[in-house]
Amino acid sequence: VGFSMGGIIGTALLGGACGDKLRTLTLIGAPVRIGSGSFFRRLAGAGSTLFRRRGAVPLRAISRLAARLPGWLVTPFVRVLFNPRNVTWSPMRLAMDQSVEDIPTELLAQMHAWPTNPGGHAGSRDHAIDYVRRLEDAPPIPLLCVSATGDRLGPIMAAVPALTHHRGPRHLRVVGRGAEQQLERWAPSGVTALARELPTRWAHVDLVMGVDAPTEV
Repeated sequence: VGFSMGGIIGTALLGGACGDKLRTLTLIGAPVRIGSGSFFRRLAGAGSTLFRRRGAVPLRAISRLAARLPGWLVTPFVRVLFNPRNVTWSPMRLAMDQSVEDIPTELLAQMHAWPTNPGGHAGSRDHAIDYVRRLEDAPPIPLLCVSATGDRLGPIMAAVPALTHHRGPRHLRVVGRGAEQQLERWAPSGVTALARELPTRWAHVDLVMGVDAPTEV
């Protein structure tokens, strides 16, 4: 099971030498494709440029500082990551204090270059390996992709290529307000798809830390 970057790693593993060790793969909010004008790409480009000399975006210090501030003060700046109607501040604060680390600028630069790959697929730094297209020859294990309707980092269109190229059983679950509309537009043919319509749009972090995430995801 891989969330966000963990899902990209899982995709790379399934198509690589370790693929035969996996029995199932679940991608949660995993952007295995990045569009040229996507929010993710703009974020990666800004981070790799602004902190090139430092070698990493200092997210650890920033996040730990924010965790010590009142929720009402921090929430407006991180709403792009989570919907406060779905995630309470207490667990979010704990995650910010204990689980956020610096991001190397070389990694961000690699991700920023993905839109230049065919299909905008995630791939190796030297562009020699396309993690997504390699799924065509991967073990045909069950693959489940879970997306949130308001996710700007790993939206449904960023997960669809994994479902398109994988040859095993494929499942797609979309959670949040507007789920049915997104499925109708983006679900590839032959995929077992389920829309979970909810009163609010779900964002990236909601998929793992939302109050209802244990039930819906």
